[in-house]
Parts: sequence; C-alpha cells; structure tokens
Amino acid sequence: MDLLEKIENLITKDIESFGLILWGIEVFGSGKFKTLRVFIDSMNGITLDNCTKVSSHIGALLDTDELLDDAYTLEVSSPGVDRKFFKNEQYSLFLGSNLKIRYKNNNNFVTNQGVLEELYPEGIVVNIKGINKKIGYETIDKSNVQEKL
Repeated sequence: MDLLEKIENLITKDIESFGLILWGIEVFGSGKFKTLRVFIDSMNGITLDNCTKVSSHIGALLDTDELLDDAYTLEVSSPGVDRKFFKNEQYSLFLGSNLKIRYKNNNNFVTNQGVLEELYPEGIVVNIKGINKKIGYETIDKSNVQEKL
C-alpha cells in the first residue's frame, strides 16, 4: 500500500463523519517543502468552515499517526469548478461534461479537450472535435473538468 492509500484509509471515515466525501489527495514537494493537499466535496458544496474543521481534525490524526515523516503543509479545499479526477468512478458523475485530458497514445502523451460521452468497463469515450475517442483508464495521466472548451 502506497502513502496516498495509507492517508486515504486514515482520513476517509473522519471526513465522512462531517457529512463530506474525500474527492482526492495529492502529495508533492519534499523535506520541509512537502505539501499534502486534500480535496473534499459534498452535494451542498464546500464552505470555508468545512475546510477549517476538516483541516484541524485530519491534521491531528496525521500528526498522531506520523505517516508523513517530515514537516509538511496541509491544504484542505474543494475540488473547484475545474476538478481533477482521482478515481475512475468519478467520471460517471460528469457524463456530458467538458474535459481536458492527458493520456498516452502510441508511447507519446497527448492532451485533448472534448466532451465525456460514455463509460465502458476499461475506460471512457471522449468526443474530440466530433470524433469519439476511446481512452483506457490505464493510459490516462491526468484529466479534469473544463468549464468551457
């Protein structure tokens, strides 16, 4: 189990106890410049109060558990309008939405924008300039919702 999975397992139930969901986690930087970014969401949106409460609560959990061996900065926020996808299941919530997607195609990374048309067991179908392109989950490097194309 990698660090992100360990952190997710540690904080998910606590975030859910506030009536929120864990949208995703990112860790970047190193040493005293390490940042843990936690994205939370709910059907009613996210408030500054939500972020403050979750930050205080999971900060104490993480410090007690000592998963992050160095000093770190904790950021808690909403995924925002241009939310990044962290899990394959999240795509189903955004069928018909505009996406910006970076994926591997013939050993090269390609970035495109299009409309998320459908899901299939191994990936998604994105309409890029009028052409439906099947993109396997395993080839996706990153993708996020785009407010407008």
